[in-house]
Amino acid sequence: MSIQRQTELDNGKLCGYVDYGTDLESPELPIANNALTFMVSAVNGNLKIPIAYFLIDRLNAIERTNLIKIALECLYETGIKVVALTFDGLLCNFKVGNELGARLEAVNLKLTFPHPITGEDVCIFLDPCHCLKLVRNTLGSKGSMFDANNQIIDWSYVVELEKFQQDEGLLAATKIRNRHIQWYNEKMKVKLAAQDIK
Repeated sequence: MSIQRQTELDNGKLCGYVDYGTDLESPELPIANNALTFMVSAVNGNLKIPIAYFLIDRLNAIERTNLIKIALECLYETGIKVVALTFDGLLCNFKVGNELGARLEAVNLKLTFPHPITGEDVCIFLDPCHCLKLVRNTLGSKGSMFDANNQIIDWSYVVELEKFQQDEGLLAATKIRNRHIQWYNEKMKVKLAAQDIK
């Protein structure tokens, strides 16, 4: 997640620089602008808890992969069995999946990788909410896309539907309103993205 790039003094310690949990302190380190957070959710219960965060400026796929492997190993040592890994649709995360041993590619798709200790399969899921927003943002900003059958999906149809509803004073069952057209004002709302691309 994005964080504000700043430093501040906290109990005599200068905070805000890149921090991977190694207790290195140096004003030569870059100031962090993101927090990479690992969270565990129970499959068989109602538990969700953050287990680690790293203040980062940028990390490549290999560095992220190493942090994930360390997290999987630490969770195993506490008796927690990890069955799936979920992340958003960043290109870097696709590369992380490939580094872990999965194949997140259109051809030869393989959505599992071996656990670093047990060797058991761990599934990879892309966060569906984030994927919906990515599709809507791409369609809204680029104007058009093509589906698997090479049929055009054009954002202007959504715009014209909303304009027609305004002109005629009726509301179609699609729930498309002006706020769907002005999606960039509420780009984090999953509900609007889902209704836009429905």
